[in-house]
Amino acid sequence: MVEIFRDVHMLGDDALYDLWVEDGILTKKILSQDQGAFSKDLSSSSQSKFHKCKGLCAIPAGVDVQVHLRTPGQNEKENPETGIKAALHGGYGAVLAMPNTKPTTDCPEVLKQAQEALRPVAQRYGITPLFCSSVTKGLEGKELVQLNEMAKAGAAAFTDDGKGIESDDFMRAAYRASAETGIPVLQHAEWSGHGGVLSDCAVTRKLGLKAYDRKQEWSFVERDLKLLKEFPGARYHVLHVTTRESVELVRRAKETGLNVTAEASPHHLYFCADDIDPENTAFKMNPPLHQNEDREAIRKGLNEGVLDFVATDHAPHEASAKGADFAKAAFGTIGMESSLRVLLTGFYEGWINPDRMWDIFSRAPARFLGLEAEYGHIELGKPFRVAFFDPNSDEAFALSDIQSLSKNSCFLGVKLRGKLVGHFTKSGFFTL
Repeated sequence: MVEIFRDVHMLGDDALYDLWVEDGILTKKILSQDQGAFSKDLSSSSQSKFHKCKGLCAIPAGVDVQVHLRTPGQNEKENPETGIKAALHGGYGAVLAMPNTKPTTDCPEVLKQAQEALRPVAQRYGITPLFCSSVTKGLEGKELVQLNEMAKAGAAAFTDDGKGIESDDFMRAAYRASAETGIPVLQHAEWSGHGGVLSDCAVTRKLGLKAYDRKQEWSFVERDLKLLKEFPGARYHVLHVTTRESVELVRRAKETGLNVTAEASPHHLYFCADDIDPENTAFKMNPPLHQNEDREAIRKGLNEGVLDFVATDHAPHEASAKGADFAKAAFGTIGMESSLRVLLTGFYEGWINPDRMWDIFSRAPARFLGLEAEYGHIELGKPFRVAFFDPNSDEAFALSDIQSLSKNSCFLGVKLRGKLVGHFTKSGFFTL
């Protein structure tokens, strides 16, 4: 079966193309005006299925390096079906699951449990799930996980995720394992025990909350980079950068040749502390939204390549865990279904450089996880993993757009460009 997508724009290219896909591989790419070539090729095809795409735009399917799929053990927040469908409807073809599960993904047995639970639904929808190993047992920072053993069992990254690796010795052990296995260490840069809820802003003062000191992040990154100098073969990655100081630390580290990468989250790109809705605890996230100057530094760092890509930090919570009280609510906001639309809004409004869009959504994170053979491109002879969207839509993000079991999104009601209408995965084409 040949599937033909007619009159497709590709993001950043004004031309219209007819794309021929056979057994999941892009086999022909013809300018739509070239009807003679189209008719000749069509006559040689015995079976064809047409998709009329006039007015639609295509981008390589995304790769999300920070997702909380909550499997195993947290089905009240997310389950395999809803988590994978959230990726599908967000245009993500591959996701990296964090290890803060119940039990923690800190041994080969739990890793296998997570893999087996997600495999059938991932195969049905054609999404690639990868998994992290924690660095310490139970994310408690007391006992080191057998990291090399976890790498052999299939872990794609090492991280304590929602908790920073505070021990210098444990951080050195993680770097050592990274150098030996080639697997990156992902750091949630934050010192424990600070008690901060939101960054210092009007809402923080109005609600009488303790302010989250921005130094919690950048001083942690500073420590990590100092230790990284001892392990030139290690790979260090900073999760969800939120402060201008951290951006500059990463910039200088790269200039000196350290093997460091970093990401931004869509909510930190779009919002700042001044935008927090005091009635919506989806705006309570860790790390928090900081000042407008930090948002501008993140955007600039992303456009310049100091920050390598965008990851959602998709963090589903049941309604009772978020509640209405900022002091008591769990940290986290969901992000897979809204992320591409946030980036496209930035693209069309001019705060994301056009030449960075494919990189930050797909190509760079695919390369980071070793998935570049399958994701990050729309090229002849390669797997066709593509999201289709309507570039003219600017509908408000709505509950009906959410496939995640949880609905804690800070983007609800926000007008965003580029509503997704289709996704071609390893399992074929899905109309969204």
